[in-house]
Amino acid sequence: MKPILNNHSRDVSSLSAEFGLPTQSPELRSTYQTMACRQCSSVYRGEWANHNLDRHVKSKHGLDGPKVVRCEILGCGRQFRRGDALLVHRRRHHSHLKIAPPQARRKRYGER
Repeated sequence: MKPILNNHSRDVSSLSAEFGLPTQSPELRSTYQTMACRQCSSVYRGEWANHNLDRHVKSKHGLDGPKVVRCEILGCGRQFRRGDALLVHRRRHHSHLKIAPPQARRKRYGER
């Protein structure tokens, strides 16, 4: 299944001129993917660019608007737009919860 993010991406060269963004070096262009949001000036580069753009579109431009998750620890109540930010907060500020440390991403076949 193709992710929805492709409907929101735009060529980076057109964004570079429009928003005054630096252009990529040829080495990076051949190594990493670059994705840009069609609705704002956000640009994502690197191996996880398509996933980062997808998350951006859902959280910033989604049909329901930006979602908010709250820390449910009594007396805290901090708010975050992403669940992973809440998890980092809980690990840092509520160490008594003993949340497991983050796991490294699995490498794809052929990667070092």
